[in-house]
Amino acid sequence: MINRVIRSMTQEERERSTERRLTNMTTSKSICEIRLHNAMIRNNLTLEECINAIDTYAIDKKFHDDLDNAYNVYEDTWDDWHDGDIK
Repeated sequence: MINRVIRSMTQEERERSTERRLTNMTTSKSICEIRLHNAMIRNNLTLEECINAIDTYAIDKKFHDDLDNAYNVYEDTWDDWHDGDIK
């Protein structure tokens, strides 16, 4: 049986290990970037077109949220029919 002593890492080895971990690890941010890039390619859009689409969507979403807040509508209950409501 061979006895091996595990030595501690040098500062250079520690820095290199950290650098490898940060550049090679798939993070949730990089997964989102990959999904966005794949959607761009799939829909044949340029980066500028994607940015404009996201901005337009954000404006539209804010508009609808503001309408919901103004009219206190959080779900479409205005057209629910209940027996006996109308006489």
